[in-house]
Amino acid sequence: MVRNLVQRGVGGFCLLVGMMLLIGPALAACPADIPIIDHLTCSNVLTSSVDHTQPTRLGGECALGECYSCGAPHDEQEQEAPEAVYTFRCQASGNAYLTVTDMPCDLDIYVLDASCDPYDGCVAGSTAPDTDDSVSFQCTAGQTYYVVIEAYGTAHLPISSNPCTDTGDENGTVYSPSYTLQFDLSQSSGCNEDCDDGLDNDLDGLSDCQDPDCGIDEVCCDLDGDGVFGAQCPGGTDCNDDPAAEGAAIQPGAAELCDGLDNDCNEQIDDIDADGDGFIAESCGGDDCDDSKATVYPGAPEDGGLVEGYDNVDNDCDGDVDEGTENFDDDGDGYSETQGDCDDANPEIHPGAVEVPGNQIDDDCDGDDQPIAGDDNDAGDNGDAGAADSPGPVAPANLGCDCSLIAAGERSAVPAPLLLLAALGLFVRARRRTSL
Repeated sequence: MVRNLVQRGVGGFCLLVGMMLLIGPALAACPADIPIIDHLTCSNVLTSSVDHTQPTRLGGECALGECYSCGAPHDEQEQEAPEAVYTFRCQASGNAYLTVTDMPCDLDIYVLDASCDPYDGCVAGSTAPDTDDSVSFQCTAGQTYYVVIEAYGTAHLPISSNPCTDTGDENGTVYSPSYTLQFDLSQSSGCNEDCDDGLDNDLDGLSDCQDPDCGIDEVCCDLDGDGVFGAQCPGGTDCNDDPAAEGAAIQPGAAELCDGLDNDCNEQIDDIDADGDGFIAESCGGDDCDDSKATVYPGAPEDGGLVEGYDNVDNDCDGDVDEGTENFDDDGDGYSETQGDCDDANPEIHPGAVEVPGNQIDDDCDGDDQPIAGDDNDAGDNGDAGAADSPGPVAPANLGCDCSLIAAGERSAVPAPLLLLAALGLFVRARRRTSL
């Protein structure tokens, strides 16, 4: 690219001195105004061409701050040729080495920073007069750069070292020159593994997400696409980032399901506690017999938290309902407190039990410690168990003697010996009367 420096530079030098104090450098807005051909990765090998019919969108006069300010040996010289623009996102801080080969005519290469400003943002460039060219620059991890291929030989025919014409001189017909663009990985410490192309781009024996260099690349940190980085990447909390193993439905904050998986990544499997009482539902292998009620769980108060009474619920999940309350037969004698059991801790005491006189215990729960007169423990009085009750003692009729005899067919209220003596006395008196 031996160029006439006088023609390229001297003409604009006077303008530069006169106008730089009046105007500032122009800023190009690459994303909005300039077509981006492609996004470069470390493994790209791109063969393309520059459309010679297009105007320049980045170059211009240096006096106006519109030319490329870098690019030895012909930096800061007017450029009015069309360009092909690419973006590149640096994967790791370090050196990046780009090559342009298979060029049929005069093409230059430039690297611009995120401002896409050829004058103030020109990071590196090469205007060497060769058919193969290269550029090296220090890139910062996470930063975006613009790589520009400028077809200088299509617009500056009189001064180009190798015009892009069919005759190879300024008199020929201009054509759109082709080129091959790629990174030289052997010289690119800042161009690490391309994490989704199946290749070992940085030649370290590891490819794609198996390479630790991909630890900052989203394509490796969120393999299942659920929006949460996997544990394979720094700060990742997704306990299952494998899309082939239901990973998309598993991440912190997901609803826990009874499926044998740790859906919410809390290191517990099937820990479903719908009522929030701290116990896992029986349906998922837990011991909460009713996971819809926060008052029901192993060890819960059997009354369900009621101040009085009972709730007809097995609150403590032991298989019994309301034990320990007045509605439960705690001693197993067939009677609860609501059914009249006056001591529900003693199975010998309940309505209908045999009353034992004098034991200071209300055995049959009738309110005292005495059996009812004439009671022979049948169901006829207070539920006792025995033959039918006989009537109580009846006042005897006066038979004309000093004896009180019970009516015929009834038991005497007078002791038997006394009755015998009375009968003997009557017999002796009768004999005396006869002998007289």
